[in-house]
Amino acid sequence: MSTQSEILLFVIGQLEQLDIPYMLVGSFASNYWGRPRFTHDADMIVEIPANKAASLALALETDFYAPSFAIEEAIARRSHFNVIHLEQSFKVDFWVRRDEPYAREDFQRRQRVTMFGHPVWVSSPEDVILNKLRWYKISPVLDRQLQDALEVYEIQEPDLDQAYLDRWAARLEVTDLLTHIRAEAARPPDEE
Repeated sequence: MSTQSEILLFVIGQLEQLDIPYMLVGSFASNYWGRPRFTHDADMIVEIPANKAASLALALETDFYAPSFAIEEAIARRSHFNVIHLEQSFKVDFWVRRDEPYAREDFQRRQRVTMFGHPVWVSSPEDVILNKLRWYKISPVLDRQLQDALEVYEIQEPDLDQAYLDRWAARLEVTDLLTHIRAEAARPPDEE
């Protein structure tokens, strides 16, 4: 395993062998639905029961720093943990799915796509947009989040579920940001 894609596919393979539901989010998801850009790590949401923490750590221990105590703690707190590839220092962040209405619906809407020649679960384009807007709202200095949301919106606009976007943007309090990227997407290219 020497490339990011090989490392990520190995991790996904281990999750699937252990029957741990997951979905790619963050930059890999926005790269899939939007415009590709380099990223230093991968993010995914997982539904991992406590009794599989040790199995996941064991499955990854040869190639990754993956302490089972960190996985167990993240599951108990519904927070996050990461594993780091020992040779490449490529990090995979795992976010344990929260038990909240949006988090549940976001996960239910994940889509099976082909990435790097393999089937993987990835966040829907609408949810990539909404989550990028949420991250931007939390930390407005991260312009990349807003740019990623805009690029996914521009490329996927004909197929986006606009009612879903409106409903969750209101509940997540990012309607102003959604309105902004819609206006940017509608702007003729010579006005940019």
